Amino acid sequence: MVSPYTYRISNILAWAGFIVGAFTLLILFHHGLSASSHLIGMSNKYAGPDDCPDCYVLTEDDINSSPTLKSYNAYAGDIVSEENRLIRTRKARFDAFKRDADLSPFFRDPIFHVLWLFWLITGLANYVIIGTFRFLPWRAIDGKP
Repeated sequence: MVSPYTYRISNILAWAGFIVGAFTLLILFHHGLSASSHLIGMSNKYAGPDDCPDCYVLTEDDINSSPTLKSYNAYAGDIVSEENRLIRTRKARFDAFKRDADLSPFFRDPIFHVLWLFWLITGLANYVIIGTFRFLPWRAIDGKP
């Protein structure tokens, strides 16, 4: 049997954890949508070397075989001009996004860690008090007064 005081504390912790967890997931979903719309909105096409007949369009093999092109962070589809100048065919934002795609700035933001820890602490406190993590606070507790 759970005392009314323990039941009330558990409810407060469960609802606080649920709200923070839902808010964190909402922010995470928003960042995912904005990242995908950022990618979709960018054009991966280029005008091509029509105005430069002696230009060369790079391939993955060219980049993999050249340490210089690797050091310049060249991508397949970039153009090397007659003067051996690298001409980017993508927008700089796309290149920056591709480099940072594995670590979203959201995950490096301390607020994400604070929200995640708050959710975890409230869940663990509920587990200690009631014996269940209580992901869904509206579900009944066994032994409710």
